[in-house]
Amino acid sequence: MSERSALIDAFAEGAAAVRNAWEQVPADARQFRPAPGEWSPHELVIHLADADVNGYVRFRMLVAEPGSLVPGYAQDAWASTLDYHRQDPELAIEVMARLRSLTHPILVSLDVGTWEHTVTHSERGTWTMEDWLVTYTRHVDDHLAQMQAGIAAWRRAQGLG
Repeated sequence: MSERSALIDAFAEGAAAVRNAWEQVPADARQFRPAPGEWSPHELVIHLADADVNGYVRFRMLVAEPGSLVPGYAQDAWASTLDYHRQDPELAIEVMARLRSLTHPILVSLDVGTWEHTVTHSERGTWTMEDWLVTYTRHVDDHLAQMQAGIAAWRRAQGLG
């Protein structure tokens, strides 16, 4: 299996990985912030859904409008202004699952020429299809690791080891 194929498969499984991780978070730890300025597991789940909403649009821009400008967004402002703790993490995971299920069939059927498309990301500069795939696949892994570290911090704060 090629690296691209492995990334595509991992992308497709991203929402399921988030759901599985979320289900393992103790209820009392879900809104625990490990330190000031760090996100709770609940906030991480909502952030991942918001990121996927952006990723969904960016993917379509890459496929259908190469050369376009895709904006970044102020993720910390979204988290605080949109009050992530008041949002439903189960619904956020469902949003991720739906967006990824819409994107995956297109992703696996892209022709060689489309993989050459680029856009200009307002914060990262030239962004390729491969950059997009790596970003949205690894983004989940990175935040799930952050979630695990937060749970470990919660356990220590509770004297649970």
